[in-house]
Amino acid sequence: MNWKNLLAMVAIALVVSAGVAVGYQALLAPEAEPVEPLGITNFDDVVLSGDLTVDGTSTLTGAVNQASTLSTGDLTLSAGSIISQSFGSENFGLPSVITAPITYTTSGALFTIADGEIWIVHRAILNVTTNYDCSGNDCTLDLGDSGDLDGLLNCADTNLQAANEDYTGGPAGWMGLDGAAPTGVYLVGGPHVYAPSGADETIDIAIGGTTPSAGAGTIYLVYTRIQ
Repeated sequence: MNWKNLLAMVAIALVVSAGVAVGYQALLAPEAEPVEPLGITNFDDVVLSGDLTVDGTSTLTGAVNQASTLSTGDLTLSAGSIISQSFGSENFGLPSVITAPITYTTSGALFTIADGEIWIVHRAILNVTTNYDCSGNDCTLDLGDSGDLDGLLNCADTNLQAANEDYTGGPAGWMGLDGAAPTGVYLVGGPHVYAPSGADETIDIAIGGTTPSAGAGTIYLVYTRIQ
């Protein structure tokens, strides 16, 4: 073997050795931490099954469907924006409207204020869809609680007819709109506060009269829960 061949073999050995060392170091190197994106631009649907936390500003120009709790700081809506949710859901700090279908046989608790909650009830409304009929034309409908059975609504037979107006020019069949009778004493002149302490409190309905045989409608409760 001459000296030129020897030098070539030494050079090849050094190159192979260096390559092996580099590969070994790469195997030992820790996995690189992912780099957080500075911004996301999306032109299609985004579906999240977990929580979404936005520390900066989030600008949404399309529809947003939120199926779980949304926690946010300041929320600014552009002109014409609409917030929609399933009817009958309870909001917190914003007005809610919940309903209960009724007939001439309905009685007892319609709504429950849980112990420790605070509701500001703005209005109790009855929409009569089928005339209430009693043999003595003396049907009554009271809505209230254990403290005052007709504190929210105090309807006489004339108020329980689908063609009746709560006030002149009012919608037929809708009672409890203007703060006067048949609105109960709780809501005359302002809202009523429910703040049960120690036990739940219920809003109850009682229908009276001589042998009720027909009648149907819906009770709407408009309130704001603040605790």
